[in-house]
Amino acid sequence: MAEKLSLAAKRYSKALIELSMDGSIDNTMILNQLYFVQEVLNSSKELRDVLNMPQISTDIKKEILNKVYEPHIDKVVLNFLNVLLEQNRFKEFDEILASYKEELDKFKNINNVEVISAVELTNEQKDRLKNKLQEKLNCSIEANWGIDSQIMAGLVIKYDGNVIDMSLRNKLKDLNKNIVRI
Repeated sequence: MAEKLSLAAKRYSKALIELSMDGSIDNTMILNQLYFVQEVLNSSKELRDVLNMPQISTDIKKEILNKVYEPHIDKVVLNFLNVLLEQNRFKEFDEILASYKEELDKFKNINNVEVISAVELTNEQKDRLKNKLQEKLNCSIEANWGIDSQIMAGLVIKYDGNVIDMSLRNKLKDLNKNIVRI
């Protein structure tokens, strides 16, 4: 969300979104299967290294990829992974996955919001805040909740590059600036 994604990652993720438009495969299922692929890659450094080694032929990499994933993922996703291998883009898999998630959220009108509070919010408070944000932003909200005692009280809300800082720390900082000016 905060990091800049490469143009290639965006192109591949958009292509994958377009593949799911015909309705033959659900784009949420694609996302879940891509997370599964990432999980396996993260748990096996050797597999990731082999798939990214330029000394190993693409055909051998495809064979390995197919043996590992074919029983577990849809043919569309497997073909997509093979295209990444053929185009020497497999090393960008994590970035492509992040871009796919971002594109899918846009397509589904979902906004990722980070909410930081000084103390743990109750589920009721989280639900109320989430509902108000959905109403104000006119979209569905996927909230990531965090705690930072440094803000003392209040909330800091981050979304789409915007920051709404309603923390006591920020209010005190503003008050200090105003006193210094006088």
